[in-house]
Amino acid sequence: MTRVKRRIHVPGLRSGSRTGLAVASAAAALALVACSSGSGTQSAGTAAAASPSASASASPAASASPSAGSPSPSPSAGLESASADEVLAAARAALLRAPSVHAKGNLVTAGTPYTIDMRMVRGAGAAGTMGVQGKGLDLVRIGDTAYVRPDAAFLRSATNSASSVRLLSGTYFKVTARKSALFAPFVALTDAEQAFGPTLAPTGRVTKGTIIRLNKVRALDLLVDGGKSGHVFVALSGPPYPMRIVYGSTPSQHVDLDHFGAKVKLAAPPASKVRTVPGF
Repeated sequence: MTRVKRRIHVPGLRSGSRTGLAVASAAAALALVACSSGSGTQSAGTAAAASPSASASASPAASASPSAGSPSPSPSAGLESASADEVLAAARAALLRAPSVHAKGNLVTAGTPYTIDMRMVRGAGAAGTMGVQGKGLDLVRIGDTAYVRPDAAFLRSATNSASSVRLLSGTYFKVTARKSALFAPFVALTDAEQAFGPTLAPTGRVTKGTIIRLNKVRALDLLVDGGKSGHVFVALSGPPYPMRIVYGSTPSQHVDLDHFGAKVKLAAPPASKVRTVPGF
């Protein structure tokens, strides 16, 4: 079987250097499941029990109310006259206070593509999609339990077997974050504080740039190390939310943040579609 060996670094994560190891370990675990499955299928009685929250919807993906997608029209008093460090600190605090946020974007680190489209709920979980090295997966996290559904490319890389891809297609793999130190950095991408908190507290020098309109909202461009280390665009209307985070000096390497405070319903997938990953 083929293992994923390349390490993936995600800027801004406290434990980003271990993210690639977590992905590789997850792939190896999926390969183990495929090998142990043989030609048989898992019965409903041995599937992992799904435990959706009281407000869960029928779909395992999160749904959000579109009415809460924009900041309040009231101005952020004094923000334009504040220092760059003060604006960035206010943006970080606003993000960490937000009940929920939608994060979508693309990063390229050391030539490795990485994408995310995730709705995160503070203190509860998240749901959405991720992409690593051209391989994708759906992920639902409720508390400490995560359900991961790799796409065909991910399964093919992990198992090197067309029959295993057919067998495991559409399957969610259940993992418990706190029981797996290797998987924890991967699940960290579903938590706004872990994924973006460190990025919004950079060690480099932060300066104020121009004011632009981003999605029809006035936003202040904060430059980290003159833009060489990144940009943070902060809303000047309503709460000072970070609307866009640019990693490095390449504009395409950015994540957009929106739908702050939108109502998000999380649901575990049906038990019949869930397998428990050995060791996770």
